[in-house]
Amino acid sequence: MNTNKKGKDNQPILMLVLFGVISLVGCNNQPENKTVAAEFDKIDSLRATFLTIEDSLVHTWNVMINDDNKKIKSLKRLVEEVIYAGGVDSTITQGFLSRLKQLKSERYSCKTMSSSDLIDSYDSISNALVNEIIALATSHEEFERNIVMNELIDEIGEAEGKILFFRIDYDDVAKMHNQFIEQNQAYMKDIDSKNDLKKIPIFELPPDQ
Repeated sequence: MNTNKKGKDNQPILMLVLFGVISLVGCNNQPENKTVAAEFDKIDSLRATFLTIEDSLVHTWNVMINDDNKKIKSLKRLVEEVIYAGGVDSTITQGFLSRLKQLKSERYSCKTMSSSDLIDSYDSISNALVNEIIALATSHEEFERNIVMNELIDEIGEAEGKILFFRIDYDDVAKMHNQFIEQNQAYMKDIDSKNDLKKIPIFELPPDQ
């Protein structure tokens, strides 16, 4: 009889103790939950920044390459205009067309440009073609009267003048990419599981070169 009463008397106390334990556990979990939530928020923010940088990287690269393609197309049209005007040995003009067709395969990519020699080689080949084809066109007897030839040479000159600026724009974004990876190395697999965590090459040469 007394035992049962004692048990009933203890029930409210046990309920209070149990409630206190649950509350304590809940309180202890709150900082952990907040930490996890903050970590997810940080990763989401970093991922958004990284994707913005990557989009800019692709955009600046495409702008640069598309302008170079446009220059090659203008050079080809200039040779064809010389052919149309006549009076030039076909072996010379066909030689230029063949070299222009090969030019894109000589060009660096965003990965192979880690070799500055490859960039220098492409620039040398491209510059030689520009100079030789323009010299051929300007020496033609119809050049002064040929509006198309003059317009094409202006387009080629404009493209040549923009090369350095396009490369500077690309380098600016590439440096942001490299800096981001360096500063957020611990989060990169969470930000982008496919990313190889490697820095990408830039056109600007190191100070010691």
